[in-house]
Amino acid sequence: MKFYACHGIGIAAHFSDKIIDFDFAYLPELRYDGFDLLRLTAFAKSQPEKYAKFLNEKQIEAEFEQLKKENLIYNPLTVGLTHNYFWIKDLDEDLIIKDQIANINLKKLRWKFWK
Repeated sequence: MKFYACHGIGIAAHFSDKIIDFDFAYLPELRYDGFDLLRLTAFAKSQPEKYAKFLNEKQIEAEFEQLKKENLIYNPLTVGLTHNYFWIKDLDEDLIIKDQIANINLKKLRWKFWK
């Protein structure tokens, strides 16, 4: 490892052949398996020979959006307040249901505010 740096709620680790940057999340248990488009793009760019297909930012963004459309990844916005996405298969089903209910209630509150 060349160096590492703590930032916000995560760590960036720089190796000679790649950069790995991640944030911790609490859902409510500690998680470090989340990801977002920015970090995936940086990871691919740090290994251009291995991930040449993803050097085109529009390509990686399209594939990320496809994962969201196919409900393979999920961002629990109200539980743990994270910008990270997680593989749905790795999340507790109750967490997803509670998050979806909280999102609906939050939208209703926003409309009441404007009335």
